[in-house]
Amino acid sequence: MSHRNTAGGGGIITPWCNYAIVARVDKQDPDYQTSLFLGQIGLEALKIYNNFELGNQSRNLDSIIEAFNKFSIGEINETYESYVFNKRYQQGEKFESFLGACISIEKKNPPYSCPSL
Repeated sequence: MSHRNTAGGGGIITPWCNYAIVARVDKQDPDYQTSLFLGQIGLEALKIYNNFELGNQSRNLDSIIEAFNKFSIGEINETYESYVFNKRYQQGEKFESFLGACISIEKKNPPYSCPSL
């Protein structure tokens, strides 16, 4: 199960990944894993899943988790994110706070990243 390190979709994915490790779900066959995941995500998440267009990947757990990640992250407005990054300057805060904020922006928007910090 390659989705263990998936960062997005935190509301559903993180608890599932933790549960899957503890319950050793990876020892089960893929269809069992998918059924267990779909049974555990809750009614609202199941409604979201039912609207995904996964085609022949509708029973592939990695594809389902990837779809949830895309759904939860949404689209990024590159123009706005570039503006936010370029307008960021130290505003009377400690340098460590400023650097942390820059790194956070960099991680969200790699195309707008600074030279290696």
